[in-house]
Amino acid sequence: MTYDRERDARLRASMADAGLDAVLAYRVEEVLLTTGECPYLGVTLCLYPRVGTPIVYTMPTEPPDLMPPHVEKRLYPNRDELRELIAADVRALGLEKVGYSQEMGLHALGGWIPEGGPFATPHIAALLGAVGTPKDFFVAQFMHKTEYDIQKLLLTNQIAAIGIRRFFELLEPGRTEADIASRVEASIHRMTGKLGCKVARGWAAVQAAHNTFNAGGASRSSGYTLKYGDIVLLELGTMVDGYYSDLTRTRVIGTPTPEQTALIAAARTAQRAALDSIRAGVAYATVDAAAHASMDVSGFGAGFTHVTGHHVGFRYHDYGPTLNSATSAILEAGNCLTVEPGAYGAQFNGGCRFEDNVAVTVDGFRFLSPYELI
Repeated sequence: MTYDRERDARLRASMADAGLDAVLAYRVEEVLLTTGECPYLGVTLCLYPRVGTPIVYTMPTEPPDLMPPHVEKRLYPNRDELRELIAADVRALGLEKVGYSQEMGLHALGGWIPEGGPFATPHIAALLGAVGTPKDFFVAQFMHKTEYDIQKLLLTNQIAAIGIRRFFELLEPGRTEADIASRVEASIHRMTGKLGCKVARGWAAVQAAHNTFNAGGASRSSGYTLKYGDIVLLELGTMVDGYYSDLTRTRVIGTPTPEQTALIAAARTAQRAALDSIRAGVAYATVDAAAHASMDVSGFGAGFTHVTGHHVGFRYHDYGPTLNSATSAILEAGNCLTVEPGAYGAQFNGGCRFEDNVAVTVDGFRFLSPYELI
C-alpha cells in the first residue's frame, strides 16, 4: 500500500539503478516525497527499502493525524534510541547499502518551528554507520512531479489565490505594506482544516512605490504607508501540507499612469512569451531568451535582473536548474516551474513582476496557478 503508486515505482526503480537496498529520507521535503505527509516538528525520518514497507521514525510529540497510514511506525524519545531502532531495522531487513543525501544548505520547514533542529549530514552518517552511502538520490525525484504531486500543487495554488484576492481587496491608501502582508498571510492560515488541507501557511511581502525598485532582489514588507497612485507588488509563498507555490502580482492604487501601464504590460507580455515557449524537449535557456527578448523590445530589458524562473513544489525554490541563459538543461514532462519576468528600477519609477506556476507537459504546459487572476 502506498499514497502514490507512481512515486513508489520511481523510487524503487531508482534505488535499483543506484545499487541501493534502501534510502533514508531525513529532510522535510524528502519525508514528504516518500510518505505523502509533511512532518510538523521537522524531526521525522523515513527508511524506504527497495523491497518492503517504508518505516517512519518520529518523536512521540508528532501530531498523530500527520502520521502516514501506510507505513510501519517507530517512536523515538531521543537520538540514541533512534540509532538503535534504525540499526535493528537495517539488520532485520538485511540492508547493506542505504543511501542518504548530503548537506545542500537549504531545507524546507515543517509545519512548525523546528525546535529540535533538523538533522544534518553527520547525524545521518552516524545513525547509519557502515551501511550508509552518500548519494545524490532525491534531486531527480524532486524535479519530476507525479500526478499526485500536481493535484497537491493545484490545491496549494487554489489556497494561494485566496491570499491574492485578499491583497487586491486591501489595496487602498492609508494601509502599510506590513499591514497588508500580515492580513494576506492570515487569509491563508485560516484555510487550515478546509478543502482537505491539514496545514496552510503563507509568507507575503508587499512592496510599494520606491520600495519596488529593488523587488527583483529582495522581498520585504516595511512600514511604508500606501498612497494613491502607488504601484504595489506582492510576493507570496504558500505552503499547504508541505507543497509550495511561489506567486507574484502587481497592481496600482487608482488609475495607472502611462509609465506604469507600459511597465505592467511589458512584464505581462514577457511572461506570455516565456510561457508560449514551454514544452518538453525545449531548452531552459530558450524560455529565458523568449522572456528577455520580449522585455528588450518593450524597452525594459535593462531592469530584468533575475532568472526567468525556477523549479517549485517540494520547496519554495525547489531543486533543479533555473530558467537562465547559462544552463544547457532540457525541459521534461513533470517539471514544475515558476515563470516570473519582471523589471525594476528608479529609471522606470517602479518595479513590476507577474509570477505563475506551471507543470511541463509533452506538448506544452498546464497552469497550476490562477493566471487570469491579475
